[in-house]
Amino acid sequence: MLFCGTFALATYVVCSSQTEAETFATATALHQQTGRIPSSADMWMLRERAEFQKWSKQGAALSERLKQWPKLVAYHVGNVYVIAINSWLRAGESKRTALKIVALNTLIFAAWKLPRLKPFMMTHFTHYALSGKSYTMLTSVFR
Repeated sequence: MLFCGTFALATYVVCSSQTEAETFATATALHQQTGRIPSSADMWMLRERAEFQKWSKQGAALSERLKQWPKLVAYHVGNVYVIAINSWLRAGESKRTALKIVALNTLIFAAWKLPRLKPFMMTHFTHYALSGKSYTMLTSVFR
C-alpha cells in the first residue's frame, strides 16, 4: 500500500510540475505575441492548433507512403486515419485520457496472448511477494 501511495504521489508531482512549466511557457509566448494576458480559451485554442498541425504533418507523411500501395487499400487506410484523427481532435481531455488507458490495456492484453512474450509477462506482470520486485505490485493489476 505504501508503494502504491508513494508511486501515485511521485507521478502526481512529476506530471503537475511538467504541466505547470508547459503552461507557463505557453502563456509567456502568447503574452509576447498578443501583448495581453492570455485566457484559458486562448491557451486551449493554441494547444488545439498545435495538435492539428502535428497530425496534419503525420497525415501528409502517411499519404506519401500510401502512394506505393494499391489504390483501394490506400483509400481505406487514409479514410480510417482521417476518421480516427477527427475523433481524437474532437474528443475532450477526459475522453483522450480514457482512450489512452484503453489502448494501454489492449496492448497489455495482447501481450499476454502472445506465447513468445509469456515468460516476460510472467516475470514483470505477476507479483510474487518474495521476488523483491516491488514494481510488480503495480503491473500485476493488468493480469
